[in-house]
Amino acid sequence: MCNLSKGIEEIGLREGKKEGILFSIQSLMETMNFTMEEAMNALKIPKTEQEQYTKKLKQK
Repeated sequence: MCNLSKGIEEIGLREGKKEGILFSIQSLMETMNFTMEEAMNALKIPKTEQEQYTKKLKQK
C-alpha cells in the first residue's frame, strides 16, 4: 500500500472512531438521561478530548 493510501485509511479510521464515540455519548444522554459531561465521563473520555466532542455535539 502506498503512503497516500495508508494515510487516507488512517484518517478514515480516526473519523470512524470519533463518530462511534459521538454516537455513544448521544445514546447515553438519551437512554440514561445523562448530561453530556456525565456521558463522556462514563465513557472515560479524557478531559483533554471532551471539548472537541462537545463542539461536535452542539453542531448536530
